[in-house]
Amino acid sequence: MSLLLLLILISSVTGFSRLCNNGKDQILEIQWCDGVSDCPDGSDEAPPCCPPDTPCSQSCSLSGGEATCSCQDGFLFLPTGGVPSTTCRAQASTREYLISIDDDISFSPDLQNFNPLGLDAHPDSNSVFDFGYDHRRELLFWCSGEQAVYEASNRKSLWRGQLVNGKLYNPIKVLSQIDCFKLSLDWVNQRVYWASQDNRRVMVTDYNGEWSKVLVWRNLDQIRGIAVSPSTGYMFWSCWGDNPHIGRAGMDGTDPVLLIQKEDGMVIEQPTALVIDHFANRLYWVDAVGKSLHVMTFSGHDRILREGDEQLRYALQMDLFEDSLYIVYTSGESRKTEMNRYNKLTGLGHTRHTMGLNGTLTGIKVLHPTQQPSRPSNPCQGKSCEHFCLITPDGATCACGDGYKLTDDRRSCQYMNNPCTQFYCDPTKCLMCGDGECLLMKFRCDGDSDCQDATDEQNCVAVTSSIARTMDCDDAREFSCRSGDQCIARQHECDDIQHCRDGSDEHPVNPCAGQCQLYEVACDGKCLSYKKRCNGISDCSDGSDEAGCSSEPCDEDTEFRCFSSGRCIPLRRKCDRHSDCSDSSDESFCPVVCSATQISCDQNTKCIEHNERCDGALDCMDKSDEADCPIDPGHVTGYQPIRDQYFLIRSVPDIHP
Repeated sequence: MSLLLLLILISSVTGFSRLCNNGKDQILEIQWCDGVSDCPDGSDEAPPCCPPDTPCSQSCSLSGGEATCSCQDGFLFLPTGGVPSTTCRAQASTREYLISIDDDISFSPDLQNFNPLGLDAHPDSNSVFDFGYDHRRELLFWCSGEQAVYEASNRKSLWRGQLVNGKLYNPIKVLSQIDCFKLSLDWVNQRVYWASQDNRRVMVTDYNGEWSKVLVWRNLDQIRGIAVSPSTGYMFWSCWGDNPHIGRAGMDGTDPVLLIQKEDGMVIEQPTALVIDHFANRLYWVDAVGKSLHVMTFSGHDRILREGDEQLRYALQMDLFEDSLYIVYTSGESRKTEMNRYNKLTGLGHTRHTMGLNGTLTGIKVLHPTQQPSRPSNPCQGKSCEHFCLITPDGATCACGDGYKLTDDRRSCQYMNNPCTQFYCDPTKCLMCGDGECLLMKFRCDGDSDCQDATDEQNCVAVTSSIARTMDCDDAREFSCRSGDQCIARQHECDDIQHCRDGSDEHPVNPCAGQCQLYEVACDGKCLSYKKRCNGISDCSDGSDEAGCSSEPCDEDTEFRCFSSGRCIPLRRKCDRHSDCSDSSDESFCPVVCSATQISCDQNTKCIEHNERCDGALDCMDKSDEADCPIDPGHVTGYQPIRDQYFLIRSVPDIHP
């Protein structure tokens, strides 16, 4: 088989890339016929591709220099009296609408008569932030939270209910204690993708909420929208922040890229209201500051459809049906909810609907069977993944819930026993870097930059002995912060959590290194992670972290490194109840199951009795048994813990269907 034929065969099977006519260069499938030449020979825009300004609703082909429009299944050409039509209209059933205002979602057959679904009747379901609807399964999903949700980001929940004929049945909570701000549905593979504004992550879960996974976490500042394309395997998001941008990645989180961003000189300020044209593979969005309406190819080529429209300044959400873009907004001081319609090809039209409802209108969905086109086949069907399967641009892949990793067979999952994962960034043990990376709290203010942006070493107070003491602390029960104006409980000293505003309770000059946990390295007045022991790099000034180590390198994905010797053993021998390391480190920190009269600590590796909790004696190495215990306020003067880092809590669904 020739190389050319092989490449064409690969491309046709994966659908991920296509070969240019020169037989050498390959481009992404989504770059073919997108109106911009990406192949050196221009073959990606040659016939049968149509010019980018061809006014076809959906598909177009060029033959003999003449463009011919065509409609997808479920659509017919709009009659034009004998003139070739370019406009496709849905042929089945009438459209219906869902809109969200403040704390409820309403159903309407005509944008005039509204039937509230009654979400506000549930005490934990108010302040609706976003919603999505699976038309085939008649399932409604929505992100909801408490009124004070902006003060505590993890008070939101993901809900699901059956929506039939405008009535909601069996609402259940799929995930709780999450920061669910925007969502989008993969109706082909039954996945919910959601974006966290405060926690700066894009995540995915299955329809039952059994497993959840963080997909993208770097550089997501003030995320404002998310949209997925199950037919191509791509997802998109928009962010405001310091570098406003629109990003793209595979629906498994791989190959993230910023398609357009302000740092590249693009005119983009507040991109919002993302919606995908699933038939033409186009992304529509609004820039609120620029008061402009945009359309962009999946490969990032953007053009402005409409600008200078004052109404676009208030745009909150958008949906697409046939050739119309439906944009909802709450206008100025009148607080009247209105909707504008624009033509998706020209940006013209501006048909205004005044719905006569008061409140903040946050979303709209047009309900119709053609809104969610099916794929020829679900690439996840037949894949035996232990946790779940995700659609990708080149097919599908198995994925594991956060806290787990794929094993060598690429379908099974293994628990990593790590409190600092991207989904569960435990605030008692971890800190979040500025780019979203999650690290152990002990690396905060240790003199070494562990975050890529060095946020772990920012705002660290240099400790001096000349600070005047302004508060009298009970030395027997309290620790005096170096600032002199704060006392904290003695049990919070050197517990890997910063309680003093100046960080002095965890500062390297304090004797915290003398209280290192088992299998940590004490050197230079601080504790090093066991991962830095025998890693071939001298992290201690005296080289003690590399003393007596084997020179044998270990593969972290398949092997475990013994603490004392640095010897490598197969990862499967970790926690198998047989000591393979001379120091038994391979059998340390292994999960245990506690009885009904016990509680777990040390990352679920030790059990203690309930009566040992808050008894004044440390029984756990992580000191969790004496953390957050009631203390006489008369003896804890001026204790104020610093503001928590942003974090996520891994939760199990309250109710299963």
